[in-house]
Amino acid sequence: MPYYEEYYIHLNGEQKGPYTLSQLMGLYAKGFIPAETLYWMDGFDQWHPVSDLCGGPLKAWAEKPDKKRVYIFAGIAAAALLLLAYFGPLVRDCWKEVSSQRKFTAEAAYWKARGFVREEMKRKRANLAFERFKAAQIALTSGSDASVALPCTLFPADGGSKRCVWRVALRFDGEQKQWRLLSESQGPAITAR
Repeated sequence: MPYYEEYYIHLNGEQKGPYTLSQLMGLYAKGFIPAETLYWMDGFDQWHPVSDLCGGPLKAWAEKPDKKRVYIFAGIAAAALLLLAYFGPLVRDCWKEVSSQRKFTAEAAYWKARGFVREEMKRKRANLAFERFKAAQIALTSGSDASVALPCTLFPADGGSKRCVWRVALRFDGEQKQWRLLSESQGPAITAR
């Protein structure tokens, strides 16, 4: 049977152990045992500070955080929040356009119509900035058809911009739970009433 020394500690008013030296050093290095904790082993007349056995007092970074780390973390957090604030709505809108809209609702028709128009404009290398849902004119008819007028700003590939409205006719297949494009056309901008 191999011989190893057994160490006991006095922590939080209780004697704990036995521990091997490597166990004790591991607990001390991870901060589970404070430097002022006392230890004892067979042959000692009195208890000694564990820092005498395991090394000087640990500088726990949790006690006094390094200012550089705090500034770096704060900078990264601020950058992440700015990116989320700027790109979050764009990512959400793109997700709604490409995700399957599987219900016969005005909102589902709006997002699916936007997706169809954006795909068409992608082929023409143009970009669009759509108005929000409230600005669109949506009519649901006969339990499966939808007519959607999408006000937007068109940014053609040759530069410039112009306000326009895309009129999209859709049909919802209730069995397949999906929208199908019937027609789309671009018209002049809707004037506010």
